[in-house]
Amino acid sequence: DFFVNAGGTSQLGAEVMLGYDKPLSGSIVSFIKIWGSYTHNAFTFNRYVKNSQDFSYNKLTGVAPHVVTAGADFKTKVGLYLNIVTTYVDSLPLNDANTDWASGYYLIGGRLGWSSTFKNSPFDFWVGIDNATNETYSLGNDLNASNKRRSEEHTSELQSPCNLVCRLLLEKK
Repeated sequence: DFFVNAGGTSQLGAEVMLGYDKPLSGSIVSFIKIWGSYTHNAFTFNRYVKNSQDFSYNKLTGVAPHVVTAGADFKTKVGLYLNIVTTYVDSLPLNDANTDWASGYYLIGGRLGWSSTFKNSPFDFWVGIDNATNETYSLGNDLNASNKRRSEEHTSELQSPCNLVCRLLLEKK
């Protein structure tokens, strides 16, 4: 018996992140940060033949060609803060033949909190929402699945502003 390598991949891409942050004085807002990132994945198969099927130069299975994330963070002098983030993930191929694709999606989330100390112990109380627009998306796709079977698609457990997550984080030093 012997094995033959079915082929290879080309994983070219680029990622860029830009951000601006500024401490502020003379205002209730003490800090602001605005940021964004973009990732381009030009991932393809090279010379990939499997069971006499030629997948050469198809897009690499399970990789979104474009991902964009942006956000804004605000802090106040009294410890209140707000973080807002949005993410776009492009559609991606679910099989080597590139005949089945997962849909792209946008997510919006945020967190409103208060950070302070009590008796020399820092604490952080916050409420947050993820997937504020109730977008349907999959966090784990079944790649090259038979009969176009897909992993369970998800909507966030936090489907509307009335279903917020609250957490109190106590840190002990």
